[in-house]
Amino acid sequence: MSLIGRYILSLHTLEKFTNDALHLMHHSDNLNGFYYNKYLLKAASANTYVETVSNKADSLHLAIERTEIKDIMDSMFSRIMALTEPFNFSDKKIILAFDYT
Repeated sequence: MSLIGRYILSLHTLEKFTNDALHLMHHSDNLNGFYYNKYLLKAASANTYVETVSNKADSLHLAIERTEIKDIMDSMFSRIMALTEPFNFSDKKIILAFDYT
């Protein structure tokens, strides 16, 4: 797969995670993962807060507050399973590492 293809797949995966985790509508006119991810990525790349790069941070925080942690974890593991399926990790022991920042 080309670099551009992997980039598009990564953005799609991130959008699906955000929409599923926060119960947002895919491809809606309302705020959704595509919109929020733009500011999440911008804040992450600048090592700053979403409030610094967007005026929609309150709506993002509200969406997060309305969500159960289980829903976020389920969405995360669903994306991990989908991405790792070709590698057959279900038969192997693996270690996942996360950077909370």
